[in-house]
Amino acid sequence: DFQEHLKVIYQGFTSVSSYPGRRSRILSFGGWLTLRGQAMPEESSTRLFREAFALGREIRVDETSHYRHMELAWPEFLVSLGALQRLQPDYDPEFFADSLSVFFQTLIPLSDSLLAGNPATAGRKVGNSKDQALLLLIGHIFEEADDDETGTIDEAEFRTFFEQPKVHEQLKEHGISMSNLNMIFKSMDADGQGLLTFDELCDGFLKMASIMRSNERAISYIRKVFAESDEDGSGTLNKEEFNHIFDEPSVKKKMESFGIFATDLEDLFSLIDEDGSGQVSEDEVVAGFVMLRDPKTAGERGVAILSKIFEEADYDGSGSLDKFEYVTAFSEEHVTQQLLARNLKVPDWEGLFEVLDADGSGTLQWDELREGLVSFWARHQMEEIRK
Repeated sequence: DFQEHLKVIYQGFTSVSSYPGRRSRILSFGGWLTLRGQAMPEESSTRLFREAFALGREIRVDETSHYRHMELAWPEFLVSLGALQRLQPDYDPEFFADSLSVFFQTLIPLSDSLLAGNPATAGRKVGNSKDQALLLLIGHIFEEADDDETGTIDEAEFRTFFEQPKVHEQLKEHGISMSNLNMIFKSMDADGQGLLTFDELCDGFLKMASIMRSNERAISYIRKVFAESDEDGSGTLNKEEFNHIFDEPSVKKKMESFGIFATDLEDLFSLIDEDGSGQVSEDEVVAGFVMLRDPKTAGERGVAILSKIFEEADYDGSGSLDKFEYVTAFSEEHVTQQLLARNLKVPDWEGLFEVLDADGSGTLQWDELREGLVSFWARHQMEEIRK
């Protein structure tokens, strides 16, 4: 009576805390403990689940150094569920079948919730049914893309699958444009290793979907302006047409109301013109806007702004600024306002100079300042998260 429900639960939790290359294939020890959190959330059940795992797993002496010795196959999973009841303090062999039936009955709501949502993302906190559907799609794509079963996909694998028209259409139904794959991959590759895990991919797409939903009004406006400017109906704009749009005072003012300033747009064309064709599509412009709205890019945008200030202040072209030049340039009110508009903390410029001038030369080169700013804003973000 309960077999189908138990299969749904088993298959759902094979995607949680799986070992490299083994996602959705077999239940890991981590997936088993995650199941505990939903089946028996009380703290005292942790030891019970650990012991039941050990009892249910078939012992094979030749697998002690392999992932398999920390996983449960389907039959082993059933034995472990039985062991959970066998290990209960009030266990009575005469009523073993009844206690199993009662226990399995309590698992039916979990099975139903997995069927209604996304088995591939069991254990993840997903806000709504739209996100669940998106993650189910990403789970399927990831399994296909990870053809070498390493548990990660590189940029080539990412491109191969996300360039497919069918995938584009599926993601478009979730409001996600995949027009600039290079930019999207880099924004998701949190550790910069050139590889994406399933979790990084899920988090990245959830963030994109969230930004798209929260900026529907702005995106509608961008699409409207783009359509009005695309007089020849080609579906693309060249750099001159692009600049003409965003140089319009009314458009500038509107974009500023969305938190996007002229300095943000100056280098946007070259950033989104991924293929170097000199033309950008409507979807590419929207994708660039989404990137600018991502809080993670605020620090990079702040650095880009300050690099121009640094160049302007470097009158003699020496590639460095002394303390007076540095403090004078970066303490200007317009610099402060641009940083605050991006929710970036304004440093104590004099104090930062003293910290970064490690060699005591009395000057700072741009690379020294850039590294210091990135570190400063990263620390501030962590402090805000901890609050």
